[in-house]
Amino acid sequence: MQFTSLAFLIFYIILLALIRIVPLRVRKYVLLIANIIFYLSSGLVGGIFLLGVAVATYAAGIFFENRRPGPVPVCLLGIVPIVLMFAYHMTGAFYPLGFSFYTLMAIGYIADVMTEKCKPIRRFTDLFICLSFFPVIVSGPIEKLQDISAQLDDPHESDFTYSFLLILWGLLEKISISNIAGLLVGEVFDHYDSHSWPAIIIATVIYAFQLYADFDGYSNIAFGCAGLLGINIKRNFRQPYLSEGVRDFWRRWHISLSEWLRDYVYIPLGGSRKGNARKQLNILITFAVSGLWHGAGLGFLVWGLLHGIYQICENLSKHHIKNKVVRIILTFIAVDFAWFFFRAGSLSAAVGMLGRFGAGMSISPASILQEFSASGVNSIHLMYLMAAFVVLIITDVMQNKGVKIYEKYSSLPVAVRWIACYIVIFWIIIASLSVMSMDISGFIYGSF
Repeated sequence: MQFTSLAFLIFYIILLALIRIVPLRVRKYVLLIANIIFYLSSGLVGGIFLLGVAVATYAAGIFFENRRPGPVPVCLLGIVPIVLMFAYHMTGAFYPLGFSFYTLMAIGYIADVMTEKCKPIRRFTDLFICLSFFPVIVSGPIEKLQDISAQLDDPHESDFTYSFLLILWGLLEKISISNIAGLLVGEVFDHYDSHSWPAIIIATVIYAFQLYADFDGYSNIAFGCAGLLGINIKRNFRQPYLSEGVRDFWRRWHISLSEWLRDYVYIPLGGSRKGNARKQLNILITFAVSGLWHGAGLGFLVWGLLHGIYQICENLSKHHIKNKVVRIILTFIAVDFAWFFFRAGSLSAAVGMLGRFGAGMSISPASILQEFSASGVNSIHLMYLMAAFVVLIITDVMQNKGVKIYEKYSSLPVAVRWIACYIVIFWIIIASLSVMSMDISGFIYGSF
């Protein structure tokens, strides 16, 4: 059940109505049933996997209470699920929906109990609600189960308008930017042998924003949906393409994964406590693990290692560029070069595309547009894409400068606010209808 589907809209409206009607003491059980319905919509076998992980997590939490291990078992807890997910990808075996996300949440919870950072969740139903919480189970953020559990019996009163606007913004990012950009990127990456090197470069840049809009869009929808249910979850992005270094990038991109890798892989490996050389090695191992988490192709491993190497170079560099804009541009180039291997998936495909550089030297706008024409994207789609892209850039720059966009919106006259909402809703509807017949997959991170 995709967030962008009509089925999810009906499901969520019914759930929201029930949550607001039933007594507080039974709200979490309504949420439990909703989680089960949402997950089972993807198949029964995946539900069995989820139940098995929940039972094992609950039992481990009770068992490890008051048993304090050393850092090695915690590190193994962090790395073993990555290896298991890598094996799943390698063998092509059945891969349950959201497995890589709820497994990391489970491992993080067990490690926190083992290191006495939290107490075990006493009720199995509470733990299962947290582990299967439908806004985050498919593509994160990677939550701490104890943080969700603390809110089940004492849900907060959310700002309805803020949550609703986040959902709208997430839908706009997904439909107007990610879906349309994905068609352009897919045409070049999937048929690279018939495209020139300028088209490959352009497609790689477009992919950076496709991935961002897709994942940030999902995260905004998840945050808004959870907020309307009385549950606060983590924000997963903070204007990542305005980062002034790769280390800064990872403080802004997929924040929950960065924190998970820091807490359950990097720090148990020794972090920065065992000398500078060991610190750099731990960084490289951590990002290699991150690459393996994303997929089995060597392209993912190269992507992870590149980010590790970038950070090591930053740590060892004695000279820093003072111009902020130059730092942002260089960081984006480095990150986007790594995205090239990430999108290529396999190392052989990446090498094949790199071999195209120098081929097809024509770089006229007409020739480039001709290369992208086979994607099925027309001028109307490009209009939706560019308009949403401009809004994305403006909002990111404003937020990066500390502007409180929601406060600015709230200060507008009521009529203006309503008109703005209706424009966005209409925009989402017509953009959805324009790509309805095209082959567009779900959220990208749902496959990792």
